[in-house]
Amino acid sequence: MMEPAPNALSVTVECQPAPEVMRALFDGLSRANVERTGDGKIEHLCVIARDSSNSLAGGIYGELYWGWLNILALWVSPDLRRRGLGSQLLSRAEDEALAKGCRGVYLDTFTFQNAALYTRAGYEVFGTLEHFPSGHSRLFLSKRLHAA
Repeated sequence: MMEPAPNALSVTVECQPAPEVMRALFDGLSRANVERTGDGKIEHLCVIARDSSNSLAGGIYGELYWGWLNILALWVSPDLRRRGLGSQLLSRAEDEALAKGCRGVYLDTFTFQNAALYTRAGYEVFGTLEHFPSGHSRLFLSKRLHAA
């Protein structure tokens, strides 16, 4: 028969964790990643489009690490969609990533979003999470970058 650990742990759910708890979790994960890879450098990339009145028209936000760009968000104002702005933003982000030494880009999107934007730009689906959310799927895409 196993004896209980002398300092038994309690496992709980915290729906509103304190900021210091969140920070400790992410900092701990980051330290563990650096221990295994030797590289903890993360650069942020933000490519923005503004109109003539300097209002935000769209943009991309991502992180560069370990030789890849991870696109976390791409958004275009509804009145400017389907006019090529998303493709322009994507191309500019890829150029920046390549200039910073990245060999690829990856992201995830949903079937109810404009996944064709990425496939037209040469991205390939490498994974699908079906029925997330119900009636749709989450797609995981990547693209290798090459100097022109």
